[in-house]
Amino acid sequence: MSKKKRIKKSEIDVEFHGYEHHKAPGQFFMYPMELTDYWWALSGSEQKVLDFIIRKTFGWQQQGDNISISQIMDGEHGRSGTGLSRSQVKLALNSLEKKKFIKITRRFRKPSYIELPLGMNVRNLDGYSDIDAKIYRSGLNKEYKKDVVAKKQER
Repeated sequence: MSKKKRIKKSEIDVEFHGYEHHKAPGQFFMYPMELTDYWWALSGSEQKVLDFIIRKTFGWQQQGDNISISQIMDGEHGRSGTGLSRSQVKLALNSLEKKKFIKITRRFRKPSYIELPLGMNVRNLDGYSDIDAKIYRSGLNKEYKKDVVAKKQER
């Protein structure tokens, strides 16, 4: 079994030609807007891996799917993967799981089941302002988050 030679990103001669004017549905998938508040917390490899998982799950209207490390690295069925090495993918998956962006059910000698956990719907925080909901969702202030949950449970 020969090793694939990885090409440095700086050596790839590619030029993006712009987006096609889409006339038919199905050429795009919904990207969770909640993630834009968390981009600062993700490394480049974590972002690539998470985007790949989102495409494989939400892109097919699923919450989770069986996804192997090699799929994340190299893609499948003519679609490209992340281009990351096996060790980079493993590190990114472990970090994303620790940060609770994904949930992984590991299986011996089979692709892991990776899902995007659905969080608390902030619309259920009746009586709280949009700012309260945004702070709760962002998790920036853990004490504040505990207060919101406690107030909600008191009702």
